[in-house]
Amino acid sequence: MDSYNETFHGKYRLFIIKDEKEGGEPFTGYSDMKKLVVSMLCLITVSLFVLTACNSGNTEQVQEGNETVEVTSSQQNTTDDAETLNDEGSGNESNASSDGEDSGTEETNTVDGDNSEQANQEGESSAEQTDSEDESSGEQAGSNEDPGNDSSTNSESPEADEEDENNNNGESDVALNVEALAVTIVEALKNHDMETVVAHSIVSDNEGEGLLFSPYIYIENNALTLTQSELLNFFSITSTYTWGVEDGTGFPIELTPSDYFNRYVYNKDYSNPDEVHVNNLMQRGNLINNVASVFPGAAYVEFFIEGDPNIGGMDWGSLLFVFEQNTSGYYQLVAIVHDEWTI
Repeated sequence: MDSYNETFHGKYRLFIIKDEKEGGEPFTGYSDMKKLVVSMLCLITVSLFVLTACNSGNTEQVQEGNETVEVTSSQQNTTDDAETLNDEGSGNESNASSDGEDSGTEETNTVDGDNSEQANQEGESSAEQTDSEDESSGEQAGSNEDPGNDSSTNSESPEADEEDENNNNGESDVALNVEALAVTIVEALKNHDMETVVAHSIVSDNEGEGLLFSPYIYIENNALTLTQSELLNFFSITSTYTWGVEDGTGFPIELTPSDYFNRYVYNKDYSNPDEVHVNNLMQRGNLINNVASVFPGAAYVEFFIEGDPNIGGMDWGSLLFVFEQNTSGYYQLVAIVHDEWTI
């Protein structure tokens, strides 16, 4: 006729007797027992959550780099247990069971959070240790490579230095050679020794192989060239040649070779110059110096004599020799260029 539910907790044993009949009234003291039962259910629920969380073998694993996360089913199991306990209680006890479930969930989340944080710390520590090992390995590898690189650099440096030195020596040799050659030629001109001039010039009686003469530093396209025979007979020729156009007047320069020599070649004692410039073309007057464009890649030697300071140095003079390599690789004279103050 009656149904019995028994609940054990500690040393207490309680019996709840409910009238089977619909609408029956519980015996005296039932409301107090109901409160006690609700309290015990809450304690039991919390205890089960704590034991489940502590004894659970499933944990979250956090690995930095791969970031692999394994989530266990402990929380789901705990939730299922709580729902089972709630079903055992009466409808009036549902609120108390819900409160107990919330408390247990918070505590479980706290434990899981602590485990997750500990896993993160372990992952970070492992990653830092790995980075330190990689950095140490990189430094060791770099220190091992440095001597090799230095050795390679040192092995190449002498060759590069030797090549540069050879180039510098070659340029110096050329400068010395052409300067000595220019001194020989200027002395020959001083003595009217045209045979010596011809011997050091690229000339012949063939068309296009003559010694060029220019009265000014700007070389005209139709500048006069003399053949080998004309050079050897230079001072004995009485015929006039057109050597260019006179600065200031615009008249043609029509002179014999001897007269041209005295006015536009050896008009000053260039064997005793104030300055000598090798491969350094100077822009002195108003006319453009186009020697390098007419004879690219040639060697140049200039003998310069200063002007009289009493007249502002306007009577300065310059004699420029241009040298090119012949078929044998020797530098020889190809042009004699005069320069002076112009309007």
